[in-house]
Parts: sequence; C-alpha cells; structure tokens
Amino acid sequence: MSDELRLDGQVAIVTGAGGGLGAAHAVLLAERGARVLVNDLGTPGVAGDGDPGAAERVAAGIRAAGGQALADTHSVATVDGAAAIVDHALQEWGQVDVVLNNAGIFGRGAFSPPEVYDAVLSTHLMGTVNVLRAVWPHFLERGYGRVVNTASSSFLGTPGSGDYAAAKGGVIGLSRVLATDNRDRDIAINVLMPVAHTRMTAAAPDPVYTDWLQRWFAPEKVAAFALLLCHRSVPVSGETFLVGAGRASRVLFATTRGHFEDDPSPESFRDHFAEVMAGHDLQTPTSGQGDLIRYAELLGDPGPFAPAVPG
Repeated sequence: MSDELRLDGQVAIVTGAGGGLGAAHAVLLAERGARVLVNDLGTPGVAGDGDPGAAERVAAGIRAAGGQALADTHSVATVDGAAAIVDHALQEWGQVDVVLNNAGIFGRGAFSPPEVYDAVLSTHLMGTVNVLRAVWPHFLERGYGRVVNTASSSFLGTPGSGDYAAAKGGVIGLSRVLATDNRDRDIAINVLMPVAHTRMTAAAPDPVYTDWLQRWFAPEKVAAFALLLCHRSVPVSGETFLVGAGRASRVLFATTRGHFEDDPSPESFRDHFAEVMAGHDLQTPTSGQGDLIRYAELLGDPGPFAPAVPG
C-alpha cells in the first residue's frame, strides 16, 4: 500500500514486551520498519510466574521475520534501570523516536498491603515516569518524539482494582500534563486504555469473561491503533483512547455547567443538587485550566482569559 504507515529508520522502545500487548506492539512496529528494543524484566511481579527469556524470544522472532530488534531486561521501576533501557537503545542505534510504556504487574485491590501498592505504583506509574525522564533530554535535543502510555479502563471504576486503577489514573494525569507542557514541540503524548486477552486478564476469576476476551480481544487489534499513535502523522496529543476488538474510541473527561450562585451555602447546594448532577451543557476541558473559562463566563469577569471571554 502506497499510503501504509511506516516507521523506517526510527527506533522504538517497548516496555513490558515479553508477551501479550507489549509483544504485539513490538512485532507490528518492527514489521513497519522500526528498530525495536524489546524490554521485559522477566522476573515474577506481584503475582504470576516470571519468564526471564521472554524479551529475547520476542526479539528473536522479529529478527527471524526480517526485522531489527534487541532484548533488554532492565527494570522500569528504578531510575537507574530505566536510564539503562534508554542508554541501550541510544548506544545501539543512536536515537530514540518512539517510547511505548506498557510494563505492568498485577494489583490486589484498593487496600492491598503496602509492599504490593509500592510495587504496583513503582511499575505502572513510576516506571512510566522513569523511562520518560531518561529519554526526555534526547527528545528535546532532537525536537521530536512519540509517546504512548498505557492506562486502563479500571480507572473508571472497575471493582477490586484500586491499587492498579490508582496507578493508571496517575499515568493519564501525567500524560495530559506532558502534552500540554510540550504543545509547541513535535512531541506527541497519548494514552491507551487497552482491552485485550493477555496473561493478566486470563487470570481474572470469571471464566465467562476471560473466554469472551479470548474470542474477540486479540492484542494485535490494539497494536494496530497504537502504531498510529506512534507515527509521525499522529494528529493529536494529550488524548486517551479506549481500544480493543477492532474499535478505537476517544475517552472524554467532561464538566457540566452545574449550579452556580454568588453566595453559596451547604443548604443551597443540597437544594440544587440535581443541577450539580445534571448532564447538560457538557464541555471537555483540554487542560486543568480549561474549565476556568467557564468560571470566567459565569462570573462575568474574564480575568486572565480575556481573549476567550468577552468582558
């Protein structure tokens, strides 16, 4: 196809790529011309058995198919480990164009033991921070980068997923702020909420649910959209997408007009609670300041938003 999305000459780092979603991402990126650093720690997480040879098997499979890939087994959960991942790619290929943060481990709920919480946050949230911290000077120097961070729809309220969901919510917040901070650069940061049958979802206690995922939610169907987010032509930054089973959908964080008055009291909010909850006049702020424009309109005082809000 003449209009095929290609990444020829580019270098991609994919964390947690020893199987499942990460492997699907790595394989497709390599098929489309990228040189891929396949990162996977390969040791047991909070739950489940480790596989120290996973990264090398994925990398070897890519090479056998004619692609370029190397395995890396450093941990994203430490600053030094994440720096070593980025250094590995730079030393081998001299550049990094794409970072796809996918590394993750199981959680155990909203009030899991402190050591479990630490491990979940260290892998999902701080792992994302650590890798991006290490690669960011390179992105800034080159004036280019593509980042895809992995969150989860558990953030929206999946029962029993408190520690995991908390970490994934942090990934979303971090990604949106980075996108805003770098809106004048050719560095795009977006978020995936993937739905796929993987080793982690296969461990769910409901066999009907896991069988349904296995029938319809192949990781490769998520990778197809992820590659678009990794491409030079990606048209957005700071967005979150729910992706699975061949569907990609934008996730919106919206505010309503709510109830407003000059001199509120607890009782007035109680008496107008239906207005607080009403879904009319939805707006989708693109940053933490986005909804302040609505306040300026309600107050009749544009303040620092004079260009957007007539006085």
